[in-house]
Order: sequence, then C-alpha cells, then structure tokens
Amino acid sequence: LRKIGLAKLTIEKSHSLIQEVTVEEIKEVFMSCDLNKAPGSDGFNMKCLQHVWPVVGEEFNRCILKFFEEGKLPAGINNTWVTLVPKRTDALDIKDFRPISMVGSIYKV
Repeated sequence: LRKIGLAKLTIEKSHSLIQEVTVEEIKEVFMSCDLNKAPGSDGFNMKCLQHVWPVVGEEFNRCILKFFEEGKLPAGINNTWVTLVPKRTDALDIKDFRPISMVGSIYKV
C-alpha cells in the first residue's frame, strides 16, 4: 500500500472499523453535513433534513443501523442521476461537457 501512497492503518483505527455504529455517531455525522449542497435526486437538501430530524431521526437511525447489520440499503436510496453540463456555451463535442451526478441527500450520509 505504501508504494501507491496509502498509509497503513494504526491498530486503533483498525479497531474503530469493527466497532458497532451508535445512534449518537449517526446523528453527529448527519448534523455535520454541509448545508449548502444542492438537493439530491430526492429533492431534499441537508438543511431541510436537519430541520426535520426530530420527526425523521428515529427512522433514519433504524435504517442506518439495519444497513450495518445486514449490509443492504432500502431499494432506491442510492438512485443517482447523471447528466452532462456544457463547459462552454458553444459546446458540440463530448469533450466540451463534464458529467455531474445527483445523489440523494440520505445516501450521502
């Protein structure tokens, strides 16, 4: 790994990878997400989702904990839209475009 520039994990960090995820960690990560990002394919941005946390938090925690237990996400939660955005106004060739993707806000967490 060092040959390609990746550092070896410390013992402490490797142990943290096998610890169970807590609802406190989930909320901490959720609340630390950037509020200024554009909404995802689900139409919600993080500011909206953080605002309704008292209503959706318990269900969100259940969903995340279930993912870590079973390794499966609910159907559709990772839907992503990909589109090409022109780099300039007279874009004609494929090289004149750049791809962007819109991922649902919940999947970003």
